[in-house]
Amino acid sequence: MTKEHKHVYSNMCWLMVHEAIFTSIGLVDLACINYISPDALIGATFAMVLYNMMFQSHQVFSKALRVVASRLFGAKDEVGIQSGLMCTTIITVSIAVLFTTAYLLFGEQFLTLFSLSPEQRYQCHIYMMSRLPGYIVFAITSPIVRSFEAKGQVAKVTKVRFCNFVNLPFSILLMMPLGVFGVGMGSTLTEVVELIVVYLVFKPKYAKPQKRYFSDVAKFGASYLPESLISPITNTILSNLCLIYLSTSVLVISQLVNKLYDEILSIMYMITQHAEIVIGREYGAGNKDNLLKEFKLFKHCYVWVILIHIPITFAFGYVYLALISNVSDIWFAMILLAARLLCEVAYYIEQPARRILYIFGVIKPIMIVRLIGLTVVKLSVLYLALICGAGAFCLPLCYLASDLPSAVMNTHLLRKKLKEVT
Repeated sequence: MTKEHKHVYSNMCWLMVHEAIFTSIGLVDLACINYISPDALIGATFAMVLYNMMFQSHQVFSKALRVVASRLFGAKDEVGIQSGLMCTTIITVSIAVLFTTAYLLFGEQFLTLFSLSPEQRYQCHIYMMSRLPGYIVFAITSPIVRSFEAKGQVAKVTKVRFCNFVNLPFSILLMMPLGVFGVGMGSTLTEVVELIVVYLVFKPKYAKPQKRYFSDVAKFGASYLPESLISPITNTILSNLCLIYLSTSVLVISQLVNKLYDEILSIMYMITQHAEIVIGREYGAGNKDNLLKEFKLFKHCYVWVILIHIPITFAFGYVYLALISNVSDIWFAMILLAARLLCEVAYYIEQPARRILYIFGVIKPIMIVRLIGLTVVKLSVLYLALICGAGAFCLPLCYLASDLPSAVMNTHLLRKKLKEVT
């Protein structure tokens, strides 16, 4: 193994640890709530889908800042990075306040549109109410974190985010007197702690917002919308359809397995951020030779990390599902986990290709195909799978169907674009 490969693996590991820390909040919440009642778990899981939709509405612009800032870092424009940070913070906080206000005004009425029982609706609502303050807080934290990732300070960012582990004692202690609301408040308090630590460690600097950075962040942020915002919307519809067709016991196992794998998928997604950071930097610096070299290094290491994560996922999945969440049928849960993992092969192909193509400014065709896959294809396959009796396996099947068109197209476009760029 060369020194360059070791560097890539190191960065990828730090990025995965970074996301594992962040996603531990959702897994800790689910594990705690599972001990309250099945209705609490279904309600809270549904709330997490809604919360993720709101969360991604501003998170997409923080992700966009990482691409913009990596280019500026390659061009040695520190003032531009500070201005981009200011522009992004204005956007993210404005969106967070807007969505929080909308939920406070219409949230309870909105929940009546779905096939939830009164108790499930109540548990969903109180979990959402407990998380909203943290939602606004993270709208400030996220742009700071992304801007420093773009500068290559991935390891430092990850070390700082270890403060998120306070979520475990917070959630357990508050769950006892406050139930689902206490679990959510534990996560919110954790986000407040993280913001304080991030400011103390990084001491971020802001510059006067410039119109061009508003435009750049908005453009790249929009490119993330199909995956980050439309996907949670369709997942909400999926959850609602599953409530109609699946029994409570099967639904609980399905929710636990799919939520677990969604979190694992988000961790694996983080390794593609290495490509965004280094390829974006070389693209911004106009360094064609290094760009191609970094892509080849990324491709090699990415394949091996994906292969290695398979046995680790099964081992962790068994521990989490059997011992922590205490599912009623562990073997059914493990088979369902295996099906979900196999059906994500297309996603593992299309997703890194999509991220790199966005750096090169290839956005429109990818967004169109992704939108069709996440809406028409995904929902159609889910419905057909449910009425044909696929049961809980309907979800892995619809995820595979939604990713396949993008996998084929993105691979073709990336090969073509790399030839043009280099």
